[in-house]
Amino acid sequence: MHVDFVGTCSGTEPVAGYHHVAVAIGHAGGLYWLDTGENCAYAGRISGLDLLATRAIFLTHTHMDHIGGLPHLLWTLRKLEGIAPEGMKRLQGKEVRIYTPVLQAWEGIRMMLQHTEGNFSTSFAVRGAEYNEGVIHDADGFRVTALGNTHLELQQNRFISYSLRVEAGGRTLVYSGDVRCIEEVNPLLKDADLVLMETGHHKVDDICRYFSQCRNSFGRFGLVHHGREVLADPSGALRRIRNQLGQDSFIATDGMALDV
Repeated sequence: MHVDFVGTCSGTEPVAGYHHVAVAIGHAGGLYWLDTGENCAYAGRISGLDLLATRAIFLTHTHMDHIGGLPHLLWTLRKLEGIAPEGMKRLQGKEVRIYTPVLQAWEGIRMMLQHTEGNFSTSFAVRGAEYNEGVIHDADGFRVTALGNTHLELQQNRFISYSLRVEAGGRTLVYSGDVRCIEEVNPLLKDADLVLMETGHHKVDDICRYFSQCRNSFGRFGLVHHGREVLADPSGALRRIRNQLGQDSFIATDGMALDV
């Protein structure tokens, strides 16, 4: 499982060197996205990501810093497919699945795309799928389990914000998404090889205090979706998490990549 941090910032005002959160996971020739903050298509393409390998996109919730780059990512897939030589259209006849907690949000994006050039006609299918708790994707050796959290109020008695557990190639990654309470991630942690925890809504010391209590449950630890505390002093935050959660802990930065 290869992880590229395409964007690592929370929904702050624009901050130099950071873009809204987007994590791309490469596995068995496919590319899978956890959230798609603004600029993810541009940054991913420039950094060398094979965008045409995109198989599925998982949105933890529909706040702008998590979905703002989705229309442009899909538009870019159409553009790259369109300029490919005949016989080399790699997405032709395939499907890109958009997993979202709120299907209406995807329908709005789809309608917007249909008013771009060519009515967004594509050689490949793009389909939205609304999900709930449990296993939401299990294909080609890539399995994703969703756990609802209370970052957003429930709608019609169902969660509309989620944390995700990704299993691929015998390795496991946990992605917090945005959570109201740090402990909401706990049911996903057991035997995870990498945990990615958001800092946009929580203090670094509170994060360290909680995860140090369950340190034996998981392997490596990283911070992502940075709020103003981390953005103001990333080196100080890094020292604190390494003191409590191990020297291999890290603060994700735009363009960073690692193998899990």
